[in-house]
Amino acid sequence: MSSLADPAFAAALARLLAGERDWLAAVSGGADSTYLLEQAAKSARHEGTRLAALHLNHGLRGRDADEDERQARRQAFRLGLPLRVVDCRWCRPPRGNVQATARRLRRAQLLAARAEGGVILLGHQADDQGESTLAALAKGKSPLAARGMCGREGVWLRPLLEYPAAWIRARCRALGLAWREDASNHDGSYERGHLRHVWLSPLRTGGAEADLLLARMGGHLGALHREIEQAAEELIACLDLRPSEVGWSLERRPFLRYHEPVALAALRLLGKRLAMWSRDPARAWMESWLRFMREGRPGARMSINGEWMAEAARGRVRLLRQSIRVEPWA
Repeated sequence: MSSLADPAFAAALARLLAGERDWLAAVSGGADSTYLLEQAAKSARHEGTRLAALHLNHGLRGRDADEDERQARRQAFRLGLPLRVVDCRWCRPPRGNVQATARRLRRAQLLAARAEGGVILLGHQADDQGESTLAALAKGKSPLAARGMCGREGVWLRPLLEYPAAWIRARCRALGLAWREDASNHDGSYERGHLRHVWLSPLRTGGAEADLLLARMGGHLGALHREIEQAAEELIACLDLRPSEVGWSLERRPFLRYHEPVALAALRLLGKRLAMWSRDPARAWMESWLRFMREGRPGARMSINGEWMAEAARGRVRLLRQSIRVEPWA
């Protein structure tokens, strides 16, 4: 077995890194994370960087979950890597979306274990990208909401995102790597399992083309989303945002110069930065607020999420806390 990482992996990882010297790999025992850890270990030795791994045992699949943990321990021991195992069996929620809760917990644990200035390596691949895009579209979400994952988002790196699951498994077999299969991936009672069997199985009979097409679609939507976010930042910079004793005031005219997707993105970002909400409001409500920003007559007021209020003047809008009584703008 070569001591160097596969050229495809090494090139993908190099494109995502920005000189970080501490890497943390999320490992589950499955094929994707097994290949990820194997190749990351070779890259780390070649680059002289520090690499550690983290595995979460949610206990959702009983003995199978314990076998996943043992598989992760065996691989980390063989590679001479430090492995942190987090036992999360006590965290299982009594009801609700168990898989979504597990993802949030996994994300929090990875962030807590990351070294300062380091990055986190994830095993998402092209099939995951395509499934995420199709799942969003199947729920009736907007095309931008169906955008794909990025190769890098902050400290999160996904060096396998361009490679299909079949290719990764073929490489694991060629390298003699053992991995664990998660039976819940084929369980139609879970959302992702249902998606695979009902929607994707007929498309996959002809090969990997469907997954690659969906992955590319998600990537294109992701690129469009980033362009909109950049334009939204430009819009916010034109707002002449001013603090006051009762809230904020801002220019209205910039909202007239930008297309609706950009203007809506700017309002969403603005609301978060001014601590008006932590979770994005419904799109229909955001559209109403945008109409108010563009067309509201001087003196008109609009309630915002029960805590804030917008008041229009000729060239500006005031954002006020509803708990504070103020005189109308002249």
